[in-house]
Amino acid sequence: MKRFDPTAGRLAPIAPLVPAAGVIPATSKGQATSEQASSDTIGAVIAGGTQDGILAVYNTLLRAIDLTNSDKGTVARAAHEAEPNPHPQYAALAGASFTGPVEVPAGSAAAPSLLTGGAGLYSPSAGALAAGSGGQQAVQITSDRTLIVGPQDTRLLPTALEVAGIAASVQQSSDVAGAGLSMYKARAGLSAVQAGDVIGRLRFLGRSDTGTWSEAVWLQVSATASPSGGNVRGLLRIATRDATGFANRVTLSEDGAVGMGSEATGGMGIRMSKTLVGASFTRGIWSNPAVPVTAGDVTAVEATATFAATGTGHALNRYWAFAANNIGNSAGNTVNQQYGFIANDLTSGTTNNYGFFGNVSAGAGKWNLYMQGSAPNFLSGDVGLGVFPTIARLQISGNVTGGTNRAGISLGGVIQPDVTASYNSLNSFPSLGGGGTLASLTHFSASFNSLGGGSLGEQAGFRAASTMTQATNNYGFVGSLSSGTGRWNLYMNGSAPNFLAGRLGINVDSPTQLLDVDGNTVRVRTSRTPASATAPGDQGDICWDANFLYVCVATNTWRRVAHSTW
Repeated sequence: MKRFDPTAGRLAPIAPLVPAAGVIPATSKGQATSEQASSDTIGAVIAGGTQDGILAVYNTLLRAIDLTNSDKGTVARAAHEAEPNPHPQYAALAGASFTGPVEVPAGSAAAPSLLTGGAGLYSPSAGALAAGSGGQQAVQITSDRTLIVGPQDTRLLPTALEVAGIAASVQQSSDVAGAGLSMYKARAGLSAVQAGDVIGRLRFLGRSDTGTWSEAVWLQVSATASPSGGNVRGLLRIATRDATGFANRVTLSEDGAVGMGSEATGGMGIRMSKTLVGASFTRGIWSNPAVPVTAGDVTAVEATATFAATGTGHALNRYWAFAANNIGNSAGNTVNQQYGFIANDLTSGTTNNYGFFGNVSAGAGKWNLYMQGSAPNFLSGDVGLGVFPTIARLQISGNVTGGTNRAGISLGGVIQPDVTASYNSLNSFPSLGGGGTLASLTHFSASFNSLGGGSLGEQAGFRAASTMTQATNNYGFVGSLSSGTGRWNLYMNGSAPNFLAGRLGINVDSPTQLLDVDGNTVRVRTSRTPASATAPGDQGDICWDANFLYVCVATNTWRRVAHSTW
């Protein structure tokens, strides 16, 4: 052993105090240093007795360890770096106490300078302190005050915290709050931030093929306004890099509005203004949920709104659950078709498929389908009102309620001045295609289904109301067929009587009598001979046979006039 001689200013040999190399009895006092120990791994050792303790105090002036028997009854060991030969490690048992700085050699992750419980401390470089375990670096504080977590120091970017590998988790004492990461921002002199100030940013960089670090994604929080009432309002931006460059992609406004491509402003909840590229068919928003097996009803997109304020008396002009506006098309571009809503063919594994379903009950101001625009409406398939169409292109059925006077179809409208030639409230002009054969075509058909146990006072196959008199010429029925084989303007093949209350003009449009024939011949095709002058007959009956012309002048009273050739 050697001691430091302050007079000579160097280490001087002293009498051995240990029974074996590197061991000092517990009764030793004074300064003790050592250049070599019995073990290169452990270093010099100071041992205490079973009843006495050792108090080890570092002497900064003499650069040595002062050992004092503290009578604690504990065992303590300590080793000190001697000049000029350092030892790789200090080891201390319970009861040892150190004051003042303790110098250790630099060491390495594989051979730390200070070792405890399998983990050690060492200095990987000047001004740096590291902790290692299992021969690898666990954490390092560099000379420029960067904290490195992980087995290596890339030191290629100016960062305050560097994590190499996978950061697993951080546990907080509060089970409710969980772990947290905080970033603080203040202006010079701890003054308040201002609108537009960047409060914090998380950057994710990857090594590029050119040997540089490329920022792939960052998350940035900025102040949206000057603080007020102790509150700082913030905006979150997420930016990513694609093949064309780095740009903002998603924003979360202070009021919770989400913007994709552009910030949501002007009362928007979600704004999607991303440039759609990469395919011939693109989608701004695509909902493709995985439907649970036991789900009763699934809605891919649902809109429900409530008034933000409580109470009554709030005013809202209009609410659109879904709105489609015109595409913003600059000059020179072409859009072949645009759809406010489209339902593609819905047939996959379902019983009933509805392109659009309205379930609004009847009532004032309620419509399942309301088309206010003046553009025409096109329906290629059959249409059923109150019934599924099975027998007609337009089929109307269902319960008729709502008033004492109702109509199955009511054709109104206001004829505008530009319509000058004609207007047909109901126009039928079908075509027969494909070279087929059709047995019968009826442009208008009237029939009745069932009384259903009730009663019906009157029904008409066609009715022209008495109010239809405002035109210059008013026709209850017009037939414009020209004469020809198989043509009739009026064809009544039923055996029921026909009633005409007004005058009937044949070939005359202004009859002066109930029957006015503008012609020189009236034909009664079949002869009849009354059995006697009192045969059954009605006043006005006229008939003929080969010899006489008969006229019934009163009920069952006949007269006859003989006729002959000439």
